[in-house]
Amino acid sequence: MMSDAVCRRLEWDSTFFGRRIASIRGKRLDRAKICSVQDFVRAESIDCIYYLVDDGDLESIEIAEDAGFRCMDVRVTRERSLEHRSLEDVVGAQPYREEDLHALQAIARSSHGATRFYHDPGFPREMCDALYERWITNACISVESDVLVVRDSGDAVGYVTCLSESAEMGKIGLIAVAENCRGRGFGELLVRSSLVRLATRGHERVRVVSQARNAESARLYERLGFVTTGTERWYHFWQEAGPST
Repeated sequence: MMSDAVCRRLEWDSTFFGRRIASIRGKRLDRAKICSVQDFVRAESIDCIYYLVDDGDLESIEIAEDAGFRCMDVRVTRERSLEHRSLEDVVGAQPYREEDLHALQAIARSSHGATRFYHDPGFPREMCDALYERWITNACISVESDVLVVRDSGDAVGYVTCLSESAEMGKIGLIAVAENCRGRGFGELLVRSSLVRLATRGHERVRVVSQARNAESARLYERLGFVTTGTERWYHFWQEAGPST
């Protein structure tokens, strides 16, 4: 069996999707490294391999695209301070309750279509729906994340997950609002609530990652004081597709 120093197998993804999935270690590519990646894919019978690269690394991007990798997503990272004096008390979003789970699962199945998995035809849409249903379910039962819920007439209509990346840095994870409740300010309420929760945890800053194609979320984060700190591209390669010609 080949060493996976260049690539690593993703056991969770492989089990969930029922395909052999791996990712490239590191962001920089050269011609020698892409040859090692291709050797790994063949030797380990990998179906799909992920690659995350800085948006400005044109050499690595060219090498990946020449090898048949396809760009599935442009990932934008934004940050802002969590200084208490810059935060308002927010009333509305509340901690997750067990009886919310079914509603949150339904929201998750229909709210994350801008992500890279939905834009890769190799992943069936129903599996992508199930992925985000599993994701919010895991967040709700995890001791490492807080899930805040916004309700309308008592019903859960949106959620945001809050996590700790380090003592200093907090993170906004999944955020979604039910389709029939969008445009009513619930998304902004959820983000503001997450800022208060993470500040209360003692974090000094917060980070959030979203898709460049999601212009609505970009406007929301920028309005709330987030500044872009990095842009990357997600590429996927499917072995049966082969290099582009």
